[in-house]
Amino acid sequence: MPIHDLGYREWNGVLGGAWSRTRGIATAGIRLVGKNRWLKRILIVAWLPVLYWGIAFFFVGQSLEQPLTKTLPEEVQELEEAFEKATGENIDTEKSMLELDRARAADRIQKMFNFIPRVKLLARS
Repeated sequence: MPIHDLGYREWNGVLGGAWSRTRGIATAGIRLVGKNRWLKRILIVAWLPVLYWGIAFFFVGQSLEQPLTKTLPEEVQELEEAFEKATGENIDTEKSMLELDRARAADRIQKMFNFIPRVKLLARS
């Protein structure tokens, strides 16, 4: 079967803008790179610290936000009164339950900083 030279043929379709051409080239490049298994593995490993720290900061943030509800001071006052009635001991105003809870949250954060050496270096800088 002979090969016929068709030569140059003019484009009869609708021309897209610069962004559509760029998107086509980028899409082809990403698909080509996406076929490499080792690159996928490296990307997954590279995102593991981000996921770890994201989850850690989420839970620390949640534990710090819980005592800040609108009714907490009233509930703390009720608990302090119930504790005083049950034990007959007065709770120092300086060491109320709310202060103890804040101190416990600060202690958790300090333990997290002490546990991981990288965080110590970042905290010092």
